[in-house]
Amino acid sequence: MTICLAGVSSCGESARRSLLTFFFEGVPARPEETAESPARPDSRDDDLFALKASAELTWYVHEPVRQCERCHGDQIERQFSREVGLVADVPQLCYECHQEIAVHRHWVHEPVAEGDCLWCHEPHRSLHEHLLLEPAPGLCYQCHDSRAIEEIDYHDLPGYRRCTDCHTGHSSDIKFLLIAASAGGKTSFDHEDYKAVLSLAHEDAERGTDFRIMVATVLRHIEQRDLGSARAYLMGIRGSGKVSASETQQWQDVFRHLEAQERIAAEQQALSGRDHTRRVAQRYYESMEQYHRGHLEDARRGFTEVLESGLVPAAMRKTIEQYRRRIDEALTTPDNREGDGGR
Repeated sequence: MTICLAGVSSCGESARRSLLTFFFEGVPARPEETAESPARPDSRDDDLFALKASAELTWYVHEPVRQCERCHGDQIERQFSREVGLVADVPQLCYECHQEIAVHRHWVHEPVAEGDCLWCHEPHRSLHEHLLLEPAPGLCYQCHDSRAIEEIDYHDLPGYRRCTDCHTGHSSDIKFLLIAASAGGKTSFDHEDYKAVLSLAHEDAERGTDFRIMVATVLRHIEQRDLGSARAYLMGIRGSGKVSASETQQWQDVFRHLEAQERIAAEQQALSGRDHTRRVAQRYYESMEQYHRGHLEDARRGFTEVLESGLVPAAMRKTIEQYRRRIDEALTTPDNREGDGGR
């Protein structure tokens, strides 16, 4: 039996499955068995051989699952670990498709900072949105103390059970990873602002303010591009516990509208960031040209701006710093003159 386990690919399919189910739990049903004996909903196996056949039985499937070689190369047929045979390490592999923006924010979630995407996400399939290992707050409570969280203002209320309504799982410019896109509006929205708006919504609800008036407040914040206040106030409405069953649908409609506006704002910020990157790159090329023409002081100023942008890869940073040192040495030489007679 040990010999067959070591060379499992040479065993017959039936013997192979019998062997695997003896040693391991969670081995998926064979394709021909799935109709009569569907896999358990909570199965977390990583059998890549059966993954394509069983993918349609799950709710959320990672798009590359149907093209295994994109992540695992050619060595996929008999591998049983989700990290075996990867063509690149995580998170670099993930960043080939997903935008790497998290590390450029002020506050970064520890799993993101560690580059461990699999801390929270399944790479193949999941019953939970965004391929989470399990939904919030259960996933969050694997690291965060639920009792300590419930002691935070408002967090013990029934309305606050979806952590990701207020917090991002990746990174944010606001303390405690609060969600508050503000492109085109307020740029100084912080945690204290968030708490203040949240409290205001609770006070308005306690005073019996009409639901339609409170929704109008959210829409006004959205129109003014103050999306942080819009989200905080909207969360305050729900957390107050004053939303009736008939008003729940309208609240959800407004929430979806807010999310759409936040996505637009995020895309605008990303475009702005790319424009800034292009400007920095252009400044670098201009500085190189000035250097070779002998305009050393102009070149030095340009190189300094490029370095201070924070966008320069480490290897290029060393090169630019070498150019600056050469310029400094040249400028301290008494006989040095720039191409246009010096500046």
